[in-house]
Amino acid sequence: MTCWPEDAAPLITWGLTVTRGPYKERQNLGIYRQQLIGKTN
Repeated sequence: MTCWPEDAAPLITWGLTVTRGPYKERQNLGIYRQQLIGKTN
């Protein structure tokens, strides 16, 4: 699925991203637009 005709690749629906900084144990959960650019085996 793409949103715009010029999108480089399909979108991942509800792509949840968990991040943590290098110096704190606190985590962040966000929903960000993610695209599948290539295959990784």
